[in-house]
Amino acid sequence: MICQSKMENCKLPGDLLIDVLAKLPVKSLMRFKCVCKCFYNLIKGDLQFMQKHYEISKTKPGYAVIESENDESKVVNLLYKESEFYAVGCRNLDIPLFNLRIWHIKCLYGMLCLIVAREDPSYLQLGKEMIYDIVIWNPSTKEIKSLPALKVSFQHPHYPPNEPPVSIVVNDGFGFGLCKNMIWKIVGLWNFHVMNVYHTFVMVGSRIGDSWCWRQIDATNITCDYLYIIEDFYVKGRYYWRVMALSPTPSPNDGEQLLWFDMDDEVFGTLELPYHIGCGMFTTIDETIAFLGSPIMKNNYQVEIWLIHEDDNNHFNWHKYTTLDCQHYPDERPIGILNHRLILLPPISKAEEFMFNTNVVPSLISIDLETGERKVIYVTEERKNIDIAYNSRGCVHVYFEGNVQIPREFRTFHLFGAFVRVYHQSLYLL
Repeated sequence: MICQSKMENCKLPGDLLIDVLAKLPVKSLMRFKCVCKCFYNLIKGDLQFMQKHYEISKTKPGYAVIESENDESKVVNLLYKESEFYAVGCRNLDIPLFNLRIWHIKCLYGMLCLIVAREDPSYLQLGKEMIYDIVIWNPSTKEIKSLPALKVSFQHPHYPPNEPPVSIVVNDGFGFGLCKNMIWKIVGLWNFHVMNVYHTFVMVGSRIGDSWCWRQIDATNITCDYLYIIEDFYVKGRYYWRVMALSPTPSPNDGEQLLWFDMDDEVFGTLELPYHIGCGMFTTIDETIAFLGSPIMKNNYQVEIWLIHEDDNNHFNWHKYTTLDCQHYPDERPIGILNHRLILLPPISKAEEFMFNTNVVPSLISIDLETGERKVIYVTEERKNIDIAYNSRGCVHVYFEGNVQIPREFRTFHLFGAFVRVYHQSLYLL
């Protein structure tokens, strides 16, 4: 992979040098790419090296991307730790997009996929076009790339053309994943409802060469009529949405379920949820689907973790992984798993203390899945600002990233809908 002619003065064999470089953090590699053209090509353009570096990165303790919401948009906080002797840093991503908002956030292979809606797509008029801008951001390399805008509309087959437009209800969801042949894909899922007509619409965007293209695919194997997406995640080539599915007439398929999309075959399927667990959330442990929840009719201070297992016949079964006692934190809420530790978020009443007392720092609680050891994660915050605007062609264009002054209201996490995604450093940027 390395140009040998440029390495004549290096005493290390080429393969050994690659092994050494692959173990370095991204921050160091960003400096080394300026050493010579060969280093630059290796770090910026060699997919094998990127994959090798990422696999090594996954063996190290992961960072956390905490996604939450405020009144206007999604909020992203990246937790990281430079040293054991320092508090955990928290980098807040702030994207001022005029009157726009981050509608969806996906995290995969060290990249954040930001789905930006130019207008609120929840309710729109029949026949009106929805436009989504898609931005890929690698927080480790500080590189950003904008993809072609996605345009979607829905026409009612029996609505008179001369009648005034009516509003339709739209539920949408996105997925971000990688095929076995190393082709990146983004899938968009829309469920329209107007005048007792339900329609599901699916678009897939994929990279072909140096360009991206969008195409509509068949969605007939999505059997339910109404879909409401609650949460989502990616595991081993499939993207999963936890959905509430309903049909006009009672059906065995009604209720909460996992709807999945295979990035290779581009087909949909469903999985049942654990029936004996009450409210909870999905996450992953070692690339295995995990469900966190409190058992029905039992101690509400316990958190049970269930893992899904696929047998040789492609049948899926749930089995209990562990039960954690959270009675010391009755008000804290589980938001995910990081480095084999359950992460708990403090309630709003405690979060308000961080806003009005400058001596108090936002904190999270972590509980070891094996030993039950409890730790407090003290957080210091750094806010990042990324300026984005539209160019003359109407496409999103990124200008720069920089530090900005932290106002007091950013001293705490936004708690609504918050959950953790595991993040590992990478060199990837689609």
